[in-house]
Amino acid sequence: MTEAARDDLPVFACKTGSHTWTFWCPHCRIEHTHGAGAGHRVAHCASGPYKARGYVLAAGGEAAKGGQ
Repeated sequence: MTEAARDDLPVFACKTGSHTWTFWCPHCRIEHTHGAGAGHRVAHCASGPYKARGYVLAAGGEAAKGGQ
């Protein structure tokens, strides 16, 4: 996915670990965990607004309810 195509994707600030990054998903209302590193990800959501195009992970958030 090109940088231009990512411009309209949601960006989630993640709690970072050495091997995983975690954020609170406002759609699913649960934490999603991905491999460590910033950038585009395929959504772990079973349905909803992020399923088709995914989202972008960024460092520096808290994996807590409402902690986007």
